[in-house]
Amino acid sequence: MKIKIEIDENIVEEEIILHCRELNDETIAIQKQISEAVNTGLKLTVGRGDMEYFLDLKEILFFETAGSTVAVHTANQIYETHLRLYELEELLPGNFLRVSKSTILNSGKIRSVRKNIAGASEVEFEGTAKKAFGSVSKYVNSDCFQKAKISNSFGECNVFFNNAILAGSSASIKVENSFGSTNVYLPSTWRIVTRQAGP
Repeated sequence: MKIKIEIDENIVEEEIILHCRELNDETIAIQKQISEAVNTGLKLTVGRGDMEYFLDLKEILFFETAGSTVAVHTANQIYETHLRLYELEELLPGNFLRVSKSTILNSGKIRSVRKNIAGASEVEFEGTAKKAFGSVSKYVNSDCFQKAKISNSFGECNVFFNNAILAGSSASIKVENSFGSTNVYLPSTWRIVTRQAGP
């Protein structure tokens, strides 16, 4: 492996690029080591209760929106930040990835990724039992659509019916959602009638 440094006084921001034949374990390990070296010492101001803390970025597992605030998860604690996810995206280094409209993950801390029943990604982290849930998008392209059932547990589920054509004059869509968000996108020409099931 060759290491080459190019000096250019006109660049605005330094950049490290790895050129490789394929993405393998060695390449990922090098990327991880470079990322850790570059981001050593970077801190984020967070709060918990009436206390303010200065967290090393390497301690953070993930960020997620929690109502009107953004929760900052470490292996053992949950803090809050006044920053919005779009602001964090601009500030954080490249090992932090936006995986849904409500979650940013630290890719350097991921142990495994698994699809759950709803098709969303369930992410487990090194050294903790904490999990984060990503998003899934489904597209319904039926020319004789009659009914659908959407079940989502945790995570974010987006279902697009924009290209669906009704088989008759009506159709039904049943949505079951627990501990997550489900977004259903329908053609603007459809007349929508909603019914909420009882407990």
